[in-house]
Amino acid sequence: MFVDHLEAILGHTGTPVTIQDTVSIAAATNNENVLNSNTGAARYIRPPFDCVGRFVANASNDSVRAELVVNGHSLLEESDLRIASATQLLEDPRDELLDEFFCPMGGQLVVKVRNTHATLARSINYKLVLKPSHIKTFKKLVTQRGPISLVAGAKLSLLTGLRYERPRIDSILDSLISASAAGLLAEVFVDGQSIAPPLAVAASNRVPIYPEDTLLRSIEAPQGKLLEIIVTNPTGGTLTFNYRNLLKEQGHGD
Repeated sequence: MFVDHLEAILGHTGTPVTIQDTVSIAAATNNENVLNSNTGAARYIRPPFDCVGRFVANASNDSVRAELVVNGHSLLEESDLRIASATQLLEDPRDELLDEFFCPMGGQLVVKVRNTHATLARSINYKLVLKPSHIKTFKKLVTQRGPISLVAGAKLSLLTGLRYERPRIDSILDSLISASAAGLLAEVFVDGQSIAPPLAVAASNRVPIYPEDTLLRSIEAPQGKLLEIIVTNPTGGTLTFNYRNLLKEQGHGD
């Protein structure tokens, strides 16, 4: 584990702080904040300066889910991580889960990790970059899940039960989906109305990346209106897919 540019003082020079670590999670357990796993990282649980952050992560194997909570707000809903074999792969664009978020001085950073495997330990590789800044960015809410198996003739609603199924303020939604093979269709609904005909899902078989795996961008998501993304498998066989949804709030709402 390393922490670069340890300058935990109010007169911070403006140099970004980079925290990078690999943490093992025992089978069928939760780690309520992996930043507590090392004293170098723990000193930044409450940053000593206003900052804009960036969060990157992958996992050693399947069954690992992570959640990023910033000052009490879950910005990364519990999400599946891309499987990778080495920490240097944290520069892969598929591992960037949040490209920016704002945390005020003294606000709390929490990286929750859950290992759902019943018998085997798993590891998370993560990197957290904190750049001193007083510019308060709008919140971005991200969920990444997959691979998800969908049998022939089945359909699945991706947003059911998620925090932003009904946005708390007016927002913009981007949806990225990648399937194991051609054939999957996806349709987006806002307040019960389809905003486009069913669209073919990219058959790129990966954690989706922008822009290649974009289903739709800049979907208007009014405050309190129901959002739905319905994925359908009209083929004769089972297909798998990964998705990433990004909801960009259009105000601070705090």
